[in-house]
Amino acid sequence: MAFDEANNRLTENNTYCSNSQYGCGIYAAVSGIFQTPSGNYSGTVIEDSSIKEYLNNTYYNSLTDTAKSQIISHSYNIGAVELLDQSGSDADSIAKNIVGEKMYQWNGHVGLVNVSDILRASLNSSCKSATSQYNQLIQESSISTCDSNYLLESYDYWTINYFGRETHKTPHTVWTAINKDDRIGLTAYQAIETSDSGVRPVVFLKPTTILKGVGSYESPFRIVS
Repeated sequence: MAFDEANNRLTENNTYCSNSQYGCGIYAAVSGIFQTPSGNYSGTVIEDSSIKEYLNNTYYNSLTDTAKSQIISHSYNIGAVELLDQSGSDADSIAKNIVGEKMYQWNGHVGLVNVSDILRASLNSSCKSATSQYNQLIQESSISTCDSNYLLESYDYWTINYFGRETHKTPHTVWTAINKDDRIGLTAYQAIETSDSGVRPVVFLKPTTILKGVGSYESPFRIVS
């Protein structure tokens, strides 16, 4: 489904996004002013994306009462992960990416995966940051440095984080996990008003949840109660 359907949010209420026809790449409304980690671009975002509205209304309400009782409200990090001009240990890092994510939070029942979740799931020691893996993916036109990753073993799907650039404003762009045509990694997806990417809902379980299994392929976790 679309991340944010065309004309879902009014431009006058969301000055960060210049044209509502192309959607807005920020998951949910934020108080005050939204800005990128570098501080180069800023504006208001006081309305929610259509995907947030769907997941927390239509999707959530379709769950059984048992399932709802197991899910708790959680504070999701919806800030921007910025693509920097330079990559490497002195420029970008997963730690910096997480700082960007944590600049803004939204509290609710259903979210999407963070960029940092995908980066940290990689078994590739060269997976150092969103910038470095993106540059390698674009240059090689194939697999990023963040492969060997169980979160990148299926279809393309949205993350919860806005794709920012250090050098220019990208209001209609979201980080997207991709696994298509031998291209595996995280990339920028601009046509967020279309339905080209999949949706993997993310929820948090109540702390008293009882699980069975060890989390392996042969013995996956299963909710007992």
